[in-house]
Amino acid sequence: MKIRLCSISSCRAPRLARGWCEAHYRRWRRHGHPLGGRRHRTGCRVTGCPNPHGAKGLCAMHYERWKRHGDPQFVTVAEVDDVVVERTVLGDRPGRLTVAEREAVVRRLHRAGLRDGQIAERLDIGTSGVWTIRQRLNLPANTAPVGDFSGRCAA
Repeated sequence: MKIRLCSISSCRAPRLARGWCEAHYRRWRRHGHPLGGRRHRTGCRVTGCPNPHGAKGLCAMHYERWKRHGDPQFVTVAEVDDVVVERTVLGDRPGRLTVAEREAVVRRLHRAGLRDGQIAERLDIGTSGVWTIRQRLNLPANTAPVGDFSGRCAA
């Protein structure tokens, strides 16, 4: 019985599958080519996305959207419930707010002159969360009036 050899010209190992020896077959399975090396990484398959692909030809962001919603280009609709925003501004403890609602509350309370700590207390979040929202909305910090260190608004 004649032993068939690997079809790679420089290899003298016995053939296992697809005409290659075990080592070349493993390299093909792992890297996509029997001579090894990394697969060529292309960009995300979503048109206009500059990120490199990870799984299924999608970048991490589009892959997560595909897993959660079945569509890599799914974008949530940012609806604001004006009643919830108004109640939160007036002092009711909020339930779960959407990002858009939270931004609307921060914008209105900032416009009313409240500082980060006071806004954080109303929203039941940390001051760093309020700071992050303020930065995203390009709002400057409200400062206490000169001479007032009590934490209350001057009358």
